Amino acid sequence: MNQNDALQARVIQELTNQHSLRFDEKRSYAKIAAKLGVDDESVRLRVKRAMETGPIAGWDLVLNPVLIGRRSISVFLEVDDAERKPGIIAQVKLVEGVNLIFDYEGKNMRVALYCKGLGELSRMVELLGLMSGCKN
Repeated sequence: MNQNDALQARVIQELTNQHSLRFDEKRSYAKIAAKLGVDDESVRLRVKRAMETGPIAGWDLVLNPVLIGRRSISVFLEVDDAERKPGIIAQVKLVEGVNLIFDYEGKNMRVALYCKGLGELSRMVELLGLMSGCKN
């Protein structure tokens, strides 16, 4: 991976706030740039390129899960084999309650899902672990 691709991946990861199920388009490029040690124009260009080339398809409206009696949860996974990740993602898409999948570089991914409570969450996390080969 070249240095520009690495910066783009880091910018996208900063946009996908771990406490949210969506890209934080309101977060200033200057704040992201300061955190990453680059100028805000570099961040703006990486976001623009990501939207033009596909890693960011656009901004979407996401339903507030509380309105349907659910909670929103993010699960971070490190798959057992990066080469298996496309197949794992295809399986994870079929799990009821999954609404977003973030496919990070290498073995890492994040699954955003809706669930009713801790019991359902526990079952979903166990299922995701079995699918991905992730132990934690």
